[in-house]
Amino acid sequence: MRYANDDRLAVHYERHLVGDCHYRTPEVVAEVLEKLAPKPGTVVLDLGAGTGLVGKAVARRAAPVTLWALDVAEPMLRLIDAAIYVGRTCADASANLPFPARTFDGVVAAGLLEHIEEPARVFANAARVIRPGAIFVFTFPPNHDGRAGIFDSEDALVSHDPVTVRASLASVGLHVTYEETFPAYESGASGFVTHHLLAGLCRLEENPCEIC
Repeated sequence: MRYANDDRLAVHYERHLVGDCHYRTPEVVAEVLEKLAPKPGTVVLDLGAGTGLVGKAVARRAAPVTLWALDVAEPMLRLIDAAIYVGRTCADASANLPFPARTFDGVVAAGLLEHIEEPARVFANAARVIRPGAIFVFTFPPNHDGRAGIFDSEDALVSHDPVTVRASLASVGLHVTYEETFPAYESGASGFVTHHLLAGLCRLEENPCEIC
């Protein structure tokens, strides 16, 4: 992500996504979170939180959740100004997450997986830090190739096959109960880029071992 670790450019990231690209994914994720009807007091880990766009969308819907932001870029985290976030952690979602097992009641990742070629580690990390019965929502640009593939060479953005992603989620106890495809953001002359959303529940009675 070109803006991620540059303080001078990070301040333009949200304006570019929302103002120039008409970014819809946070609103769709917030709507699905509301449909999953989390209990009051639910704390959801926001992987790749950026400047907190998902939190702002959730707050606008007055859903009964709070969020914890995690992002690899400290400059992005510093720009979060939504009170719905109860914590911020600078870490890589593909590495070992710095939280004890069963810390959170849910996990979301909106716009993260298009930067990650092999998301299995992200899913395993997420499954470890959420409780049985926790909710999850993941979005990504879809393809039907059975594997990850570059769809934007300029920004090295990656698409994923929904069938492959569902299988990877199931392998760590994350059971998909809802999915949809929607126009996510506008990309110049290319028109709208599509995102696919997978959501559901953690069905494991015990958290899985970490994938090495």
